[in-house]
Amino acid sequence: MPPRAAQLSGVMRRHPGGPAQAGGALSLIEKEFERAINRVSPATVVCVPAGIEERQALRINATSGVLIDRKGWVLSDSAAGTWFSGKRPTRRGEKVPPPKLVEEENVEIRLPDLKGRGFKEYAGKVIIRNKDLDTSLIRIEKIPPGGFPYLSMASSEDLRVGQFAFAMGNSFGLASEAPPTLTAGLISALIPAKDEEASGKYDTIYTSAAVNPGVNGGPLADALGRLIGTISGPVPPWDREGNAGAPYQFLGRVVPI
Repeated sequence: MPPRAAQLSGVMRRHPGGPAQAGGALSLIEKEFERAINRVSPATVVCVPAGIEERQALRINATSGVLIDRKGWVLSDSAAGTWFSGKRPTRRGEKVPPPKLVEEENVEIRLPDLKGRGFKEYAGKVIIRNKDLDTSLIRIEKIPPGGFPYLSMASSEDLRVGQFAFAMGNSFGLASEAPPTLTAGLISALIPAKDEEASGKYDTIYTSAAVNPGVNGGPLADALGRLIGTISGPVPPWDREGNAGAPYQFLGRVVPI
């Protein structure tokens, strides 16, 4: 079993062959995972604010993103290119002003080397940042010969609860040391759009694929390795008022294509 597929082999589905027979369910799922990894990995990127040193920032948001065409257009979440400025307390009990969110227009797009040898950097610019949709559109300024690898988009309107889904991104900030991480799960819920002027059938997708810190902004792909949404983040167990029992807690929230 390939190492990457071995991490995901716990997800099963019914098949007449059964996992005990050659070419049964486990073998089929491994092939689906490999196909998704091969399609999604080259198009998954990391987005960081350009020219910001760690000592300047209280925190730098290194989000994930996905290339959607050869000419360097990237989709990410609205935190792409943002960082927090402010003063760190120098002694215990010192009161300091609250941190300030800085929205940087210039970003650095990092394409991880799939052989695990660091990444290539490209200068990019945030063209649109939509906080309501938790989405940003970024353009890479210089295109290499032959363009960029990208992920084909599929309509989310054909999705069904229970279908396989794959989330990929800069899990725990490790994309500078290893290729992007892929996790597998299911489409857990599809929330219909309420706005009559909405451009799509669904307002939100929820998935059981693990959404770890840093994966936000990255792609959610279907079993064919097509882009069906961008990851907003995990649903916390508590809401802002401190109430427990959110219906989608611990699932991943996704902005549908």
